[in-house]
Amino acid sequence: MSLLNLIEDAYELRRDQISRGPAWISTERFDLVARVSGSSPATGNDLRRMLRGLLADRFHLRAHRETIATPVYELVINKGGPKIKESPLDATAKSIVNSTDEGVMHMEVVKGKIAGLVQQLSRSAGRPVVDKTNLTGYYSYTLDWFPANLIPSPDSQVASMFKALQEQLGLKLQSGTGSTETLVIDEAQKPEAN
Repeated sequence: MSLLNLIEDAYELRRDQISRGPAWISTERFDLVARVSGSSPATGNDLRRMLRGLLADRFHLRAHRETIATPVYELVINKGGPKIKESPLDATAKSIVNSTDEGVMHMEVVKGKIAGLVQQLSRSAGRPVVDKTNLTGYYSYTLDWFPANLIPSPDSQVASMFKALQEQLGLKLQSGTGSTETLVIDEAQKPEAN
């Protein structure tokens, strides 16, 4: 993995939330082998904390957080209202996200919060997505779309992310400005061989 990939995992950030650092952090690849000691299994938070310590120790990674004004997409309710359905209270929560070789994204959700949709859209939109829908319940929906950085072929039956949201969910993305927390890399060094 690249150091940039490791930083994304360790800090739970998207690539666009990481700035500066030497050019090699995205091109050089490293093998990471680590063992967790203790009798109980480590949680995701434990593993991320340990990975941050490893990055500081082996890569001499020093970084700080900054909040900056950035372009965002605001997720709002489209004219005509939302097309998503509220989930019954006794429904079993389910969330499936996958993509095809052509890049088509497919998302099926039962008893999910809008925050999950916002998180997935942020990965596909090329910029952060902010929830402005005021939809606070649990919802069921299916969404098929092409991410913002891909253009569907003329004969494709799948819409762009923007059109798919309007047609399938009754929601839309509009441009806005928001604040995004970023991680600024102050120092990183290539590790010495073991």
